Amino acid sequence: MADILLLNCGPEHPGGIIDMLIDNEHSVSLLSLTSTDAAGAIAAQEPDIIICSCVNGTSDVVLGLIVEVLHESPAPVLFTITGSDERFFIWLGTMGLAAYIKEPFTGNELFHAITLLIKAHHQELALSEHEKKYTGTADKCAGMPSWHDDAVPDMILKNVKEESLKEIEKRFRMITENIDDVIWTMDKGGNFLYVSPSQTKLTGYSPEEAMQRSLRDKLTFHSFQMVNERMKTFLANIQQGIISNPVSMLELEQYRKDGSTVWIDVTMSPIFDDTGNFQFFLGVSRNINERKQFEAELQEQKNILETIFNHAPVAMLLVNGEGRIANINHTGVEAIGKQREDILGLLGGAAFSCVNSFKDKGCGASEECTECVIRNTFTESFNTGRDFHKVDGTLDIILDGEISTRHLLISAARVGLNGNTNVMLSLDDVTDSKKAQMVLAESEERLATLYENMPGGTLIIGPDYVIEDVNSRTCELTGYKKEELVGQLCDILCPKGSLSKKCPIWEEGMGCFQGMDTTIKCKDGRRNPIL
Repeated sequence: MADILLLNCGPEHPGGIIDMLIDNEHSVSLLSLTSTDAAGAIAAQEPDIIICSCVNGTSDVVLGLIVEVLHESPAPVLFTITGSDERFFIWLGTMGLAAYIKEPFTGNELFHAITLLIKAHHQELALSEHEKKYTGTADKCAGMPSWHDDAVPDMILKNVKEESLKEIEKRFRMITENIDDVIWTMDKGGNFLYVSPSQTKLTGYSPEEAMQRSLRDKLTFHSFQMVNERMKTFLANIQQGIISNPVSMLELEQYRKDGSTVWIDVTMSPIFDDTGNFQFFLGVSRNINERKQFEAELQEQKNILETIFNHAPVAMLLVNGEGRIANINHTGVEAIGKQREDILGLLGGAAFSCVNSFKDKGCGASEECTECVIRNTFTESFNTGRDFHKVDGTLDIILDGEISTRHLLISAARVGLNGNTNVMLSLDDVTDSKKAQMVLAESEERLATLYENMPGGTLIIGPDYVIEDVNSRTCELTGYKKEELVGQLCDILCPKGSLSKKCPIWEEGMGCFQGMDTTIKCKDGRRNPIL
């Protein structure tokens, strides 16, 4: 278990990385790059390793802050990055013992990178102690009177250099034989000069076999074309005295001995002698098959989500922190009635032709906008992360030159995308449904009024002979209260009801009847004649 300090360098909370580290039983503490006295906090903790998350290699401000915060820390540093930024890799070479891992990555890949970096740090410390021991020996021997003063330092330093060289060679062998990354050198013709033993684990070929295979044989056609073009451009620039962005980052597909392929992440740097002449390429190849599979799964999920988004039956909009539309689905485009490219980048009110967007200051600037349910739902979700589901709201829009009130069900959820915070809004236009409901309610109200004010008594009786409803006139004729009749068998009033089983509708198959001369039973026992 390692003591890890996670230095968050981006806008998003690195929850996924924290979960991976905890799953591997590491001790994790989180610190923001912009925290007050971040350097002091790191010095006080003395972590085994520092992980800088969400590094944007194109931002000189972020890189400058990282240097300022880490300049006194002896701990190795692992950077998580989102892309192949050559400027970042040039800068990385100035950072001492540091490495990187590209997102997306798995927990196993992160654990492996941490383990290798900590092991390299321990080996570096051991070598430093070894050199200090010999430095002290030389100082002591140089002061002994029985030696010639000019001979002692040369003899001791020679031994020190020999021992140091042996230690360096031992360390190099230990690293190359134990890491999964393949270290190699290659001349300008694509011939391999050295391949580390981890080549066997990566491809099944021994280092000797790998060195005999040409670059064309090693890589798939597309990958070879990519490397070949990059090398041609680099060598052509050298002939013209141009050396810019010398570090190359490539994702390549390489053949294995069994005929299958493996995806590798390759960092390739040109090596020059003291006079500036090109010598060879130094490269490191890393197995990213697992990450590629993970990326493929993510892409498949993304495709599914995009299909759902684009074909959802309600308008869906991805809105950024400024309230501008970053993406919109087909239903949303149809609802607005504009071209998609004309909608993107607009404020929501302007896109939907809200009446307030036509005022002097535009969408979101008028006093009426403070009462906008859509705007307030978006703002609350963006600021707090709260989700909303089917909030009732209205929007007055200009439609065919007239003001039209649209009834909406508004849903909102905050989402992170490419390091930015957005809100996913869905707007379900239920205007037609609302109108239908209003018409139905009005019709029911008119029917209820007619029913209650009919001059004769009216009953609603179910097929089981049970009274379901009566109007006020029925209560006046019979002396019963409504609650005394509802739920009772109809023969409480009708002599031809459930007991006699002679109801003309159910027993005789009549659809209806009119003008039957009969009587109705009253609460006081009387029988009033009725039609």
